[in-house]
Formats: sequence, C-alpha cells, structure tokens
Amino acid sequence: MPREYPEIIKKEVRERIKNGESKVSVSQDLNIPYGTILTWTSDIKRRKSYSQEIKNEVRERVMRERVKISVAEDVGICYPTILNWTRDISVGQGNKGIRGRSLRIVQDLMERGYSLRKVSLYTKNMLKNNFPVKITRVKRKSILYLEGSEEEAFKALMENLKGKVISYQELGMLAKAFGLQNAGKMRNIIKRFTR
Repeated sequence: MPREYPEIIKKEVRERIKNGESKVSVSQDLNIPYGTILTWTSDIKRRKSYSQEIKNEVRERVMRERVKISVAEDVGICYPTILNWTRDISVGQGNKGIRGRSLRIVQDLMERGYSLRKVSLYTKNMLKNNFPVKITRVKRKSILYLEGSEEEAFKALMENLKGKVISYQELGMLAKAFGLQNAGKMRNIIKRFTR
C-alpha cells in the first residue's frame, strides 16, 4: 500500500524543484521515492538554466571566433542551445581557420603524431579532408593518428586503455588494425599490456 505524505511535504517538494533543485536530489534528501516526486511534480518542467554572464561570454566568443560549433564544444554546452542564444549573430560561411579543440588536436598530431582528445563529427571530417589522418576506435576510446605514426599511436592507446580488460587476441587484432604486423616487434609491446 502506498505511503501517504502530508500536504506540507508535497508543497515543500514542489517549491524546492521550482527553485532549481533536481528531482533526484530532493528525492534523496527527503528519502521519498523518485517516482512519487515525479508524480507530484509532473507539471513542473525543469530546464538547465545558465546565468546571463555565461550567455554573454558565449555570445562574445561567437562574435570573435565566428564558429558556433567550436564554441559549443569548448564551453561544454549543447550546440542547439548555443544556436538559440546566438540566432541574431550572423557568422556567414564561418571562419576557415582552425580554432579551439580542432586546433589542439592538430597541434597534438603535429607534435606527437597522434591525438587522444575527444573529437566531434565536424572536426573529424575536417581533419580527414585536410590531413592524412586515420582514426581507430576501441572500447569507447578514439585515437587520431597520422600515417607513419601507427606504432606510437598504438602504444598511446594501449596506455590509455590500461585497466580495461583486453585479451591477447584482441590486442593482436588491434595491432593489425593499426597496420602493425611485425610479429616479433609487436610481441614485446603487447606483452606490456596483457595481464
């Protein structure tokens, strides 16, 4: 039988959620089942809100950098939200230069021959069209690397995957995906990463 709660508790829950607290945190704080909280507050729609200061900063960056998607990636706010805040700012064809996260990825590629940074579809396509870049994805990790840097990229990805269980057979297949087929050389590298 469902538990009855006093009306004052329901009012407190509704007030806290209207004031910006998450439904999950109110549920945990008051030890009331989440489903009950959802029922009481189904008419209250909460959106993530940002301060006017953040909105202004984003608008300034878009005006300065002229690329809305890279600003969205850099500040960690979804692209549609950035579009909504900056719909009155015309960016034309965009800046053809490389900026933000894309620039950091290109710097990694030039310095080390590979990059383990998170990459958007836009950036991935731009890099593929302008650089001899290859991309390999393993266990939710992507690595971008230049032709000729396969061995360094393989080692870096293995270091990054440390702690994830990976079989000897998977390592061998991964080495082949990187185009590394010198069995004697790869055996030493692979031994470092197997348990």
